[in-house]
Amino acid sequence: QGSANLYVIAGFVFPGSNEGIGHDRNDQVLGLVTQRNFGMMTASASFVHYFLGDSETTSLSAYDKAELKLNYSFSPIVKIGLDVSFVNTVGLVNDSEKQAFTEYSPYLHIGLTRSTNLKLGAKYASKNLEAGSFENFKQWDIGSFTGNSIYASLGFSI
Repeated sequence: QGSANLYVIAGFVFPGSNEGIGHDRNDQVLGLVTQRNFGMMTASASFVHYFLGDSETTSLSAYDKAELKLNYSFSPIVKIGLDVSFVNTVGLVNDSEKQAFTEYSPYLHIGLTRSTNLKLGAKYASKNLEAGSFENFKQWDIGSFTGNSIYASLGFSI
């Protein structure tokens, strides 16, 4: 068993493109993450608050996310996990409308080489936000905003 670690998350989210994809805000992010290893299993919990910048085109006025993550390593290159995110927003789809939902994401992570990995997973939301179209949506880092989905990602480390 390892000791628990506490990390601070701080950063910026910059505006998207001029073609209407993304948002026009400069947001700041601040949060905490704690992590603990239990043999082959790792558990972590985090909370992130977004300090949202001014916008002429979007109505998002509040965004907070709490996450719980569990993963189990079968070997140094293969692990499975489950991420559970609790999201609270105001103005995500419609002005001043509060939205709260939970997002579940089971996954399989495979190390292909020392610097390359493959992640296969799914995202399930407890609520369909019914944004209607990409143009109506005001935040882009919520993976299940249009409904449940499956994904594959290929990662490279330098």
